[in-house]
Amino acid sequence: MPNTAYLEHYTADDYARWEGDWELIYGAPCAISHQRVARRLLALL
Repeated sequence: MPNTAYLEHYTADDYARWEGDWELIYGAPCAISHQRVARRLLALL
């Protein structure tokens, strides 16, 4: 049975209307907060 999962794809116009800290990677939205966590972990190391 083939995988029929649907991945949403967003455009730069969609991104321009979003509120908050987001980035668009290959059409998929990602919250920027993960970068802050990574920086804090790096500082602890």
